[in-house]
Amino acid sequence: MESVAAPHPFTIANYRAYWLTRLASMLALYCMMLIVGWQAYNIARETMDIAASSARLGMIGLLQFAPLFVLTPLVGWIADRMDRRLVARIVLFCQAGIAATLAWTTAQGLISLPILYIIAAMLGTARAFLGPSLSALAPNLVPKASL
Repeated sequence: MESVAAPHPFTIANYRAYWLTRLASMLALYCMMLIVGWQAYNIARETMDIAASSARLGMIGLLQFAPLFVLTPLVGWIADRMDRRLVARIVLFCQAGIAATLAWTTAQGLISLPILYIIAAMLGTARAFLGPSLSALAPNLVPKASL
């Protein structure tokens, strides 16, 4: 019996689209996380000393991490039992909305620490849902031998 080599995943159009979407969404997410931290520190430095500004930056980090920590069991269950494509689409749509909110509030000069705290928590929640839902999609897009 002759074995046939499994196709490389990048030869499959759906996998290429998935991979590019995952790359772009993760880059966007981490860029927004960086921007939120930068803005929080700069806003805090206008009225606070370095220690207090650093504490505000730490709060941003906590608000981005806490949803990931708390929601991990739930999002794993959701990624296993719901349509992964739907979950990923909803999360990516929410992530785009978060980015638009961040851009709009910054452009309008409305950005403040409370708004950044809310955005940080929303980014953490999006990150919690995005990882498992996108990771669970790959096996559905390529043959088992390609994995």
